[in-house]
Amino acid sequence: MAFNLRQLDNLIVGEIEPILDTYTNSAIEEFVNSPEGEAHLQDYSNGGYWISTFIELGYNYGETTLPRLTKGCADANGIHTPSQSYDP
Repeated sequence: MAFNLRQLDNLIVGEIEPILDTYTNSAIEEFVNSPEGEAHLQDYSNGGYWISTFIELGYNYGETTLPRLTKGCADANGIHTPSQSYDP
C-alpha cells in the first residue's frame, strides 16, 4: 500500500497523536526506498533523521502537517534542511 502523505491533514490533535509514530516511520520508509532517498543516503547516512524532525517539529510547534509545512514555517520553528543540519 502506498504511503498517504495527507493522512493527518483533516484530523484533530487527539486523532493524530496515536498514529504520529506510525505515520513518521511510514514516511521515512517510503522515502529511503525511493530513488531520491537512495541518492540522499549516499550523502547522509541517517536518511530518516530530517524527515522525522520535520514531521514532529512541524506538528508539535508549527501545528501543521508535512504537506502544509512551508519554508517560512520551518524557518520560524528552527527546522533545517539536511544540508543545514548535522548528520548524527
